[in-house]
Parts: sequence; structure tokens; C-alpha cells
Amino acid sequence: MIYLYFAIIVLVCYMIGNINFAKIAVKLLKKDDITKKGSGNPGTMNVMRNYGIGLGFLVLVLEAVKAGVPAIVSAVIMKQFDLYDLTFFIAGVSVILGQVFPVVSKFKGGKGIACTVGLYFFTSYWWVAIIVFFLCAVLLYLVDYAFLASLSFVTIMSVVILISEINAGVQYLWLIIVLISLIWAFAMINHRSNFRRFFANKENRTGFRHKILMATSRKYREWIKQEEIKEMQKKEAAKLFLEKEEEEKKKEKEEKKLKRKAKKARKKYKKSQKKAKKRDKRKKKTKNGKRNPFKLHFLRNKNKEKKKEKTKKQEEDLT
Repeated sequence: MIYLYFAIIVLVCYMIGNINFAKIAVKLLKKDDITKKGSGNPGTMNVMRNYGIGLGFLVLVLEAVKAGVPAIVSAVIMKQFDLYDLTFFIAGVSVILGQVFPVVSKFKGGKGIACTVGLYFFTSYWWVAIIVFFLCAVLLYLVDYAFLASLSFVTIMSVVILISEINAGVQYLWLIIVLISLIWAFAMINHRSNFRRFFANKENRTGFRHKILMATSRKYREWIKQEEIKEMQKKEAAKLFLEKEEEEKKKEKEEKKLKRKAKKARKKYKKSQKKAKKRDKRKKKTKNGKRNPFKLHFLRNKNKEKKKEKTKKQEEDLT
């Protein structure tokens, strides 16, 4: 009977984990698809990065409740068998698996951090979770890398709860240690691409500090406006500079064309002058008697007559 209860709890919690509040909230409130924004990950941090802290915090709360409430309900049901802690973590891991590998979305889901945060908030060490959460928020403000803050929370809370469970000496302690280790391992493995980008200096920042300062500091907002105005002025100056360069290039091209035309005209003029000089020389020679155009014609006729006489003599000799 206990095994049947566990099977139902695992199945129901896994299907609850398939409900992705990041997709639902963005589609209902922004009429957009979160999988086509930013990193494409349907998670809390991607929502916060693209739509602000308000919507990101709403998704975080919904995801936390999605993981914590089924775990608490399942644990209460199995409390009569003295399996409260074991059931709590089995249900929590099932929800996280549903979030990370949802059958509804072809096993492509979020990274399960919001669900893990919610699960730890619903433990008896919820007050430690609140303190660690605020410390990690400060870390996010200083560093501006979301995965470092979220993994810090998961690591600290996993260690705290492991120590508390070991000290309490609960039933099936080894299995609870395995489940908590699985939760931590899921968080680390799902962020392996973030580690690669971080060590390659290609990891995207969340802009958490910028969003907090924009919401709280008037001076920062004014400074941002001034910077935006400066950037606009720089862009306008760059546009004017590019336009001037284009105009100068056009002028240079036109000047080159004009120079080529002038060169062609000069060459034509020189050729025409040379031809005119040759004509003048010919005219002068004919006038001075140095060159008689009829002389050549006379000599040609003479040569023809001589050739005819030779052919006649040859014919006579043959006869």
C-alpha cells in the first residue's frame, strides 16, 4: 500500500511540475513567447531579464508554491507512516523533474531553480532560507550573474538541511541524503552551459543592479537619461560624419571623372594636331615640287609597259 501511495505521489507531482508558470505568465500578461526571448529558457531569470523584476518575482513565487505545496501535502498524507521527511523530498524531486524534463514540452523545460528555492522555503528551516535568499540577492546585486546567486542558495541550503537531517536521525536517512544530493546535482548539471560561458567571458548579465537602481534611485535615472542623450548625440554626430564622408567621396569620384574626360579630350586634340601637321607638310611638298603626285602614276604605267614587252619577246622566242 505504501508503494502505491509513493507511485501516485511521484506521478501527480511530476505532472504538476509540467505546469510552466513562466510560459503562462508571459503569454497572459505580455502576450509573448518566453522561449523566443533572451536565452530561450522558460525560467524565472529569463523572465526577469526580459520583462523586469516584477514579473520575474511573480514567476518565482508561483514556481516556489508549485514545488512546496505538493511536497507538504504529500508529506502530511504519509505522516501516518512516519515518512514525512522522505515523502517531502521524493515529492519535491518529482516536481523538479517535471519542471526540468516536462513530457508536455518534449522534455525541454526550465532549470528547476525556482522549484528548488520553493522546496527549501517549505522546510522547517524556512527562516534560514529567507536569510540565505537575501544574502544571495545581495550577491546578485554585486556580481550580476544569476546562476552564481542561485547555485549559492541551492548549495548552502542543501548543506544546512543535510546537517539537520543527519542530526535528527530520521528514518531512511541514506535515501534522503541521496535525494538532496540529486537536487544539488540537478542544479549544477543544468547550469553547465553557464559555467562554460562564464569562464569564456561570454555569460550574459541579468541587469539586476540596473533594474533595482532604476526603481529606487532618482539620481541614477537622471544619469541614465543624460547618458542616453549623450549616446543619441554621438549617433547623430556619427551620422553627420558619415554623410560628410560620403559627400567627399562623391566629389572625388566626380573630379576623377572630369580629369579622365579632360585627358581624353587632350589626347584627341593632340592626335588632330598631328594629323593637321602631316597634311600641312604634304601640301608644302607638293607646292615646292619636291613631291609630284602624278610621278608615281607615270612610273607605274612605264613598269606595266616593260612587263608587257618582256612577255611578248618570250612568246616570240618560244614560237
